[in-house]
Amino acid sequence: MTLGRSVVEAAPAAGGVRVALDDGSVRELDHVLLGTGFRVDVSKYGFLPRELVRELEMVGGYPRLTPGFESSVAGLYFVGAPAALSFGPLMRFVVGTWHAGPALARDVVGRRQRLIRLSYRPRIAVLPRQI
Repeated sequence: MTLGRSVVEAAPAAGGVRVALDDGSVRELDHVLLGTGFRVDVSKYGFLPRELVRELEMVGGYPRLTPGFESSVAGLYFVGAPAALSFGPLMRFVVGTWHAGPALARDVVGRRQRLIRLSYRPRIAVLPRQI
């Protein structure tokens, strides 16, 4: 494990990845499990037309979002990492979908629905006995 370093370069290597760090060291790794430092900047998304990006209200690369995850461009929604500034760091992870999914669906459908409460307790189904 290497902490407090920045990755300068990463490239595929035989059976893994070769990573060069800012201290000049090079590591040959099987896997990179966590690479932090990713910065969101939706203005650099190549799939968004430039004229649309100019209409977006952004703060530090993050779009400003409504409670329904809609941006300043009507009908354009962002979830995941781009929603982290408006809704917190859990939006960067799958666990954030428990809130994002229903909130976005309510906004798109345009009506209030009851909030779905999810439980992470395992449920055990009791199957009928076969004769």
